Amino acid sequence: QSSGDFTLNNISTNLLNGSPEKIKFLVDGVQVDAKHIHFESNNTFVFLSIPNEEQPIMSEEIELYMEEHTIAKKPEDKPKQETANSIVDDFNKITDNLLDDRQEQLKRTTRLKTELTSLMDRLIASKNLSPKERADFIKYAGLLSDTFTDNDSLFTMLQAESKAEMNKMQRIVQQTDSLKVEAEKKTAKVEAEKNQIQAEKELNELRFRTNIFILSIALLALLVVLFAFFFYNRIIRKQRNELQTLSNRLAEKVEEINQQNEEILTQRDDLDAKGKQLEYAYNQITSSIVSAERIQQAILDNTSEVLEQFADGFVLYYPRDIVSGDFYWCTSKGNQIMLGVIDCTGHGVPGAFMTMLGHSLLNYIINEQGISKPNEILTLLDTQVQKALHQNDTVRGNNYVGMDMALLWIDYDQKEVHFAGAKHYVLRFSKGTLTEIKGAKFPIGMTKFKTDYHFEEQTFPLVSGDCYYLQSDGLEDQIAEVEGKRKKFSKKRYVEFLTENHTLPLPAQKQKLEAIFSTWQGKDMQTDDITVIGVKLK
Repeated sequence: QSSGDFTLNNISTNLLNGSPEKIKFLVDGVQVDAKHIHFESNNTFVFLSIPNEEQPIMSEEIELYMEEHTIAKKPEDKPKQETANSIVDDFNKITDNLLDDRQEQLKRTTRLKTELTSLMDRLIASKNLSPKERADFIKYAGLLSDTFTDNDSLFTMLQAESKAEMNKMQRIVQQTDSLKVEAEKKTAKVEAEKNQIQAEKELNELRFRTNIFILSIALLALLVVLFAFFFYNRIIRKQRNELQTLSNRLAEKVEEINQQNEEILTQRDDLDAKGKQLEYAYNQITSSIVSAERIQQAILDNTSEVLEQFADGFVLYYPRDIVSGDFYWCTSKGNQIMLGVIDCTGHGVPGAFMTMLGHSLLNYIINEQGISKPNEILTLLDTQVQKALHQNDTVRGNNYVGMDMALLWIDYDQKEVHFAGAKHYVLRFSKGTLTEIKGAKFPIGMTKFKTDYHFEEQTFPLVSGDCYYLQSDGLEDQIAEVEGKRKKFSKKRYVEFLTENHTLPLPAQKQKLEAIFSTWQGKDMQTDDITVIGVKLK
């Protein structure tokens, strides 16, 4: 602190680069803190501003020029190869820095001159200074003003010289760039000529190799032709010999074929004659079977007449081979109805013979003998079949055929339904509940498979609206290909169908059953005769 001006020497660079907010200055008794400190020119110059702006005391430019105490420069790295563009950029940066320094210098000079003028006015107006002090201060102010003027002149001169040097360097750089561009053009031209010479050299080598290759191929082809010609002659001679041999063998084969053709023609004539005989026999047999079908249909009860005796019903009747081994029986006496389904052993003509026998015996037992109890009918029928077929005769009794049947006796007077069966069952739906009524486990006839047996009769109350289903086993035993396996339609699938559709009218049930059975059978042949009868009681 000395009359408002001061000098700072040997300021630590680390201190200036560290925490300037901790540096405090005392200027004419006024403490100046960090917000009033400003460093410039790489911390070489320090400017302090007085916080009290109403009473400016003094603000001096403090020169911390440390030419004598400059920090030794670090060893420079290995110089990099400069380019014209980088040099021009550096010159432009230097020019811009000079202009910025010039502007900053002008600002500082103007500010200092203003403060100097203010200070001079205060010195002239001050009454506390002695004439000597006033004269000294005025002298110092004049010297300071001259210093400002000299500094401006010196800076202007140095700036002009630097600018001239810069322009000179720019011209040199521009000339260097021009020479570089020209050199690059010449280098590119030389490189193109070099590439062209190399391409021509490679082309000539390629042509030479191509000619060598073509010549080699030509020589190889000539050798192949000569070799092929030599062996061709040998092969031709050999083939001629073989052809002659084959020609001789062919002549022998032709002679053999002609003889075989004559034999074949003879056999064909024989086959034609036998075919006509077979066709005639087939037509005769078919005609006989068709006639037998008409006879069988005439004997069987009329479907419409059967269904007229019930509130609703259907008859599904599918013979396998024109004539059938199945038949159904229906007769009535007043308010009593006898209904049965009979499945005879076999199908086709043998089965049809059995149906004729069964139909005649039932007509005799029921209509002529007047027997109405189902178990008695089955017992007498069994005896009559054994007798008619001589099944108890040790000489002629080897014809093990018989009948499976289900027989219902519906008595509207007594309000009862009686059932007896031989290896057959009846299904009854009463108020939505399904009941399976099973018969005996043995058939009619076929004494070989019986020991001590008798047919039992089961009685049920007659309920109007109840549905009864009688069926042979042909529907259940129908076989079809399903998922690569041969399977039967099965009793389970048949019962599930009736359970799901028993509320439909019986004709509608028949249509759905026919559709399901047709889908199941597909292209497979019908396995057995099929008979299904469903009736609803009045």
